[in-house]
Formats: sequence, structure tokens, C-alpha cells
Amino acid sequence: MNENLIVSGSAPPREDRLQLESLIEVIQQLSMARDLDRIMKIVRRAARRLSGADGATFVLREGDLCYYADEDAVSPLWKGQRFPMESCISGWVMKHGQPVAIEDVDVDPRVNAEAFRRTVVKSMLMVPIRSSDPLGAIGNYWAHRHRPGGGEMRMLQALANSTAVALENVLLYSDLEKRVKERTEALEREISERRQAEEMLRESRQRFACVVESAMDAIISIDGAQRIVFFNAAAEAMFRWRAPDVVGRAIDCLIPERFRTTHGDRVREFMAGGVTSRTVTELQQLRGVRSDGEEFPIEAAFSKVELAGGVLSTVIVRDVSRRVATEAALARSEAQLRYVTDAGEIGYWDWDVIADRLEWSERCKVMFGIPVGEPVTYERFLGALHPDDRDRVDAAVHAALAGDCDYDVEIRTIEPRASARWVHSKGRSTFGPDGAPLRMGGIALDITTRKEMEAALRESEARFRNMADTAPAMLWVTEPDGHCSFLSRGWYDYTGQAHDAGVGFGWLDAVHPDDRDKVTAGFLAASGERNPFEHEHRVRCADGEYRWVLDAGRPRFADDGTFLGYIGSVIDITERKHGEEIMRKSALHDPLTNLPNRALTHEFADHLLAASRRARACSAVMFIDLDRFKPINDTYGHHVGDAVLKEVANRLQHCVRGEDVVGRLGGDEFVAVLSHIHRIDEATSAATHVLARLSEPYEILGNGTGVRLELSPSIGISLFPEHGEDLASLIECADVAMYAAKTAGRGTFRFYRDADKGRSKD
Repeated sequence: MNENLIVSGSAPPREDRLQLESLIEVIQQLSMARDLDRIMKIVRRAARRLSGADGATFVLREGDLCYYADEDAVSPLWKGQRFPMESCISGWVMKHGQPVAIEDVDVDPRVNAEAFRRTVVKSMLMVPIRSSDPLGAIGNYWAHRHRPGGGEMRMLQALANSTAVALENVLLYSDLEKRVKERTEALEREISERRQAEEMLRESRQRFACVVESAMDAIISIDGAQRIVFFNAAAEAMFRWRAPDVVGRAIDCLIPERFRTTHGDRVREFMAGGVTSRTVTELQQLRGVRSDGEEFPIEAAFSKVELAGGVLSTVIVRDVSRRVATEAALARSEAQLRYVTDAGEIGYWDWDVIADRLEWSERCKVMFGIPVGEPVTYERFLGALHPDDRDRVDAAVHAALAGDCDYDVEIRTIEPRASARWVHSKGRSTFGPDGAPLRMGGIALDITTRKEMEAALRESEARFRNMADTAPAMLWVTEPDGHCSFLSRGWYDYTGQAHDAGVGFGWLDAVHPDDRDKVTAGFLAASGERNPFEHEHRVRCADGEYRWVLDAGRPRFADDGTFLGYIGSVIDITERKHGEEIMRKSALHDPLTNLPNRALTHEFADHLLAASRRARACSAVMFIDLDRFKPINDTYGHHVGDAVLKEVANRLQHCVRGEDVVGRLGGDEFVAVLSHIHRIDEATSAATHVLARLSEPYEILGNGTGVRLELSPSIGISLFPEHGEDLASLIECADVAMYAAKTAGRGTFRFYRDADKGRSKD
């Protein structure tokens, strides 16, 4: 208990006793606190409760700053803020290590009165947390004028001293906790490292066993007496001995009898050597013997290590039977290669880059015009080339030596001939571990004949292109896969495509979009069967207009029957197509009125009736005959009659819908097919409209004079499917109804009735 709290030996007043008990409770709480946040929470509440102040603050010292870490006040003050020690009262308290009581913050010179005017603080009491080298300060605030008494100051100072002890305890506890944690972690690391070491040792043993047992080479260990003490699986397979049967036997059992004495002496000499560290011999060529007596070539490397129990020697044995056989086969292959190169007139060469030594076959020297007995150097090689090729070949050689690419050139020589000799030379470089070139070897092939044929082919192609470009038709060539490889200049002039834009399948871009699928399918179908073909389709011209062309192709075959592709031509047939269209239209249209004639009317009507049949709808057929038309021809001439018929056709077309059909059957007879009518009054309405329009006067101009004519139609109507299933039946019924209309006085219409059938016609 703080000595300042002991006033006398008599019992303290009740109020002081309660404060004392409260302080003791706070001190007990502080003794159990283990972190700063808990201490601040206890202190800020206790400081206000013990003094009855309006606020309490907990300040920590951070170097030259006062950090207002926590507070308990009626309104927020400075929690979380930092101020220089010279600018605030808490700094004064910590600097001097003394408490301070201020009755009026507005007049005390130690207080920045301006800073307090924005707060409710009028009076205050501030004490240091530890008088020597204070850790911080605890302050009480009052929102009214209050003179802090000595008891309040002693009580707050006692709380501050207990807080100092609690803070030191927290530091000690934290340090102890840190040390215990560090020691625990160290022990855990030691245990973990020991376990890791044990695991690594176990894994190392497992890896060693795995490597030894899975090794393709035989691994055999022997002791100082040359007895076998270890024999791995590869050794069992190689020597055909089981390990239990061979362990403990002398290693001589694996050596042919004629070599055993020499081998034993060498092993003893090696084992008795003065080297105490691990030693490995160089690879040696030896002979081994299997358990069945079969000898085979081997390579062996010996090593030894000094152990506590003596010297242990290990020999690693490799069966080189396959390699020896491969080397023999390689020698035979090289002999065969020399034979083939000589027979095929192929020269070969090898360049030792380090020694700068070139070795050329006789055939190679002949190609470059170098005498067979003359040594070849790189400069001599360049000197044998055509002057125009030397720089290019030299650059290719250096690129190959740099590893950028293989050496592959076609070059001309200047050996004495009527014309230059062409040689195709190919080679490849080999490199050392440092990337420097070691050797470069390759072959040379005389390609003079091929070059002459290529020149002849180019000349032939040039003649073909010239012929194709001057031909009146556009010519093209495709390859076996269908890709176009040639289009004459006429195609590009005609379509406006950029040069070579039509190769491949680019020519399809000029074909009308509606025709592309048909053209592609037709071409592929013909190509699949290797058949000739002819297609008519539209092509976009250079001016953007689409015109009709005839595209014809014929398959190309080599002499042996191999399919080479197609060759074909394209010609403009637009004028022909226009003529055919005019002829087709003339054959199907009335030449006077341009209406569909009887054949085309039947064709159109069949489609309309089929659609109505599918939709289960009705249609109507109107048979229209002009009343007393013949007198017009007789009186005014056929030119006036023709003009009337044209006007009748024009009015009829404007009386019906776009999906309906109007046709001229001949003379003054017309027919109109009304599709998809839902009620009979729709046919009545249409007939009424036609009757009214055709009954209007006709103003006919001709020969400088005008004629005004009046005439009327008689109309018969039949219904689909009630009166017939096809146009012929419906026209027949409508014709009967039309005569009924004439009988009724003309200038009217009638629907077909069975009762009218069979009556005589006027």
C-alpha cells in the first residue's frame, strides 16, 4: 500500500475507506493484467471513478511526443493524437516527474489555454506514471471549476504508481513469454531438424538402394581377399548368377580363366595401394564370363574406400556387347555409304574447324573442278565458286558455324565447262561444351541437270503465261488439292481483284454470294470424280456489277495417270443469258400485255393452290370476258383494240393483291387467281372492284386522234376446293359462271352453280 494513503492510526472516514477499497480492487486487477490494452482500460475507468471527474485520459511517452492512448470522458478529447511534450501539460508532468493540479485552465501559464477553449475542460489534475523517468501520465478533467485536493492527488498518484508496476510486470511477463517461446521454438527446431536428418538418412538409404538395384550397370563390392560381398540385380542379369550363390566367392568366377591371374594381380596391386582416400580407376576394356561360360566384352571402373574393417573395393561393370556390335555395324555402314555415294555421284566433305583441315571425297573435288591429288583449304574452296556466289556462301558457312542454322546452299562452280556447274551442298556443325564449333560435315550433289530442267520449265511457264494473258478467255489452273495456283491477267482485269488475291480459294470472293455454295459444291464434286465440268454463275466485275460467266474445267493427268489438278477457262455469257431470259419470257408471257400466258398462269396457279391446300385455305378463280369487244376491232382497227387490252391488263393488275395471279388466256379473255381468301364476300368484293374498274371509260390515243370507249366485263367465279382441285377444273367452272353472267345481261358477275352447267353459250 502506498505510504501517502496512511494518514493516521485511526480508522479513515467512510468515503475514504470506500475509495481505498476501490483502489485496492484496481491494484489487484492491474496485478493480473498481461497487456497494455487491459491496463489502459482498467486505469481510465478507475481514474475517473476514484475522483468523480468528468473525464480521464491515459498518456504514453513516445520519445519527444505525448501519445493520448486512451480516455474515458463525457465528450471526445484527444484520444489517438500525438503532441510535442513542450506543447501539453502531460509533457510538463513527464518532463518534471511531478503531479500538477490546475483549477483554471484559462489562467495557468503551463497550459495552452487556446487548445482547451474548444473542449469542456475547465480544471484538471495530471500525475506522472513513475516519478523517475516517467513512462506516461494519467489525467483527470472537470467540466466545471474545481480545485483538486491533496487526497485526490494522492489517490491518483497511487493509481499511477500501481500502473507503473503493472506496466513493468507486463514488460517482464512479455520478455519471459518471449524467452519461453524462443526456447520452445528452438527445441521444436532441434527435434524437427533431427527428424529431418533421420528422414533424409532414411531417404538417402532408400535412394541408394533404389539406384543400386535399378542401375543398368552391374555393381559388385569385394573385400580385401577379393571375395564378393555385394551383387546387385543388374549384376545378376548380366552374369546370370543369383546373388546368394555368388556372394562369398572369389571375383575370379566372373573373369575368363585365361585372364584370371593377370586380373588378380592388378586387383591386389590396386587394393594394396598407399592411397587412403576413395580412389576410382579409369574405364578399362575387359572380358567377362557368364555362369554358363559365355564370354562378352565389358567396361569396368574400380574404386576403393578405407573402412574400419579394412579396404572395400567396388567395381562397376557395363556390358558393351551391343556397342561393340554397333561399332562393327557402323564400320559396315560407312563402307556401304562410300559405295552408295560413289554409285550415286554424291560427294562428301568434312572440315575440322579447330585444325582448319578439310577432307573431300574424290567425287566432291571433281564437282568443284579441283584436281583429285590437290589438298583443299577453305580459301581454295571459295576460289572454286562463281564470283557472284562467294559472299553468299561465305555468309552461309559462318551462320552454320555460329549455330544459327544448318548449311544449305545451291552454288555454281567455275570448273572448265561450256556452262557453269550447279552443286547443292548441305552440312551441319557440331559444337563443344563451350559452344565453339568443332567440326562441320556434309554432302555435295551435282544438280546441273535439274537446274537446266528448271530453267526450261520457267521458260515454258513464261510462254504459257504470255499466251494465257493474251487469250480472249480468262484461264486458270488448280492443284490436286483444289487450290488455284494460276489465274491469267484477264481474270484480275475483269474482277478488279488485286494480283494473286484469287489464288488458293480467293477467287470465290468474286463469285456472287448466292452462287458460292453451288459453285464450291459443283467443283468439289467434279474434282472428287476427276470429271470435266461446266458451271454458269455470276461474278463481280471491276465496276461492282455482277455479270454471268461460263466456268469450264478439264482434269489434268501426268503420263503415269497421276491427277495433277484442273485447267479451265472463264468467259462472259451475260448477253447470252439476257437473250435466253428474253426468249424464256416471250415463251411464257403474252407479248401484247406482258401478262403470264396460259402455260405460265397454270404454273403459278398450281403453286398458289398447293399453298392453299397445305394451309387448308380457300382460293377463288375469276374468268373475265370483255362484252362486245369485237366491234371495237372492226370499227377502230386492231391497234385500238390492242390498246384497250393493254389497259385492261394494267387495271386488272392493280385490282388484285401482290400474291394473286393475273393472266391472259387469249383474245379478250383473262383469268385472276385469288389466293387465301377466308370468306366468300372477299371474292365478291374483289369481283365488284374489278367490275367497276374495267367499266370505267377508256381514253385511247392514236394516229393523232383520241377515242373514248366504254365497255364492260362479264365475270364468272369458281371456288377452291369447292368447285375443283386444279386450275383447269376451276377455269372450266368459272367459264360456265361467266356465261351465266352474260345471260343475265352482261356487265355483272356470277358464282358457279351446278344448275348453270350444260346451258348453251351465247
